[in-house]
Amino acid sequence: MKTKAGMAGVAMMTLALAGCWSSWDAGARNHMGSGQHMGGGQRMGGQAVSVDPIARGGRGYDKWWAEYGLAEPKQTHPSYPAIGKAKGSGTWRCKECHGWDYLGRDGAYKAGSHATGIIGIRAAAGKTAGEIEKTLTDQTHRYGELLPAEALGQIARFVSEGQIDMSTSIGADRAAMGNAHNGRQTFEAQCSACHGNDGREIDFNAGGDKPEFVGTLARDNPWEALHKLRNGQPGESGPGQSSAAAARRHHHHWVMPPMRERLTVQQQADLLAHLQSLPAK
Repeated sequence: MKTKAGMAGVAMMTLALAGCWSSWDAGARNHMGSGQHMGGGQRMGGQAVSVDPIARGGRGYDKWWAEYGLAEPKQTHPSYPAIGKAKGSGTWRCKECHGWDYLGRDGAYKAGSHATGIIGIRAAAGKTAGEIEKTLTDQTHRYGELLPAEALGQIARFVSEGQIDMSTSIGADRAAMGNAHNGRQTFEAQCSACHGNDGREIDFNAGGDKPEFVGTLARDNPWEALHKLRNGQPGESGPGQSSAAAARRHHHHWVMPPMRERLTVQQQADLLAHLQSLPAK
């Protein structure tokens, strides 16, 4: 995995059920069958949190300091390519060089504001976590200087075990390769309580110039939408929750659980297809 590291800002998303955990659990069991694995989760002080280490690693791949409650880097990553346009903490996000689709220069980031010329992580899928940790802590990546062993191990496990080939779920035209009708059923059962029937109950860009709803993100960046649908939102889906996530407990919803093990990949694609049919503004 001959890569350089670097990572940049992107729109926030809190997808799917963030309401009552018991409602999610009941609905998911009805949807999947009571015999299927429901993934790692537990209640802490009444708050449902994800303790699935692979999902946490996926959130670390997204924005590790938010997920693990660490200090946000201030300086640009020393290995971030000169051709890149990001600066500061954004250059430390794994996704910024390797992409939401995990393809780096061979995927959605082959051109545009996030292009760095760095390869993706797909070739690392299936390698041992130990091998991947060596790469994460080498002189190019330098994560051993900032991340504890737990975080390094979980991100390594995500790279090894948690990736999927997104080209089987999202076409070159950004359209989800799923059944929107089936996805609508999942959305209505698991997501609409928080996101609203039209997906516009939560604005991820509240206070900004342009609103961003689940429909907006699903159309504009379906790879990010699918990654977060599968793994959750950094700092909001797990034990080290942010103050913003805590504040949302006073709204009508809880934080979203990752759906990596709750829905099959095809069900995730179906849900994404429905999300792309929702209003973008």
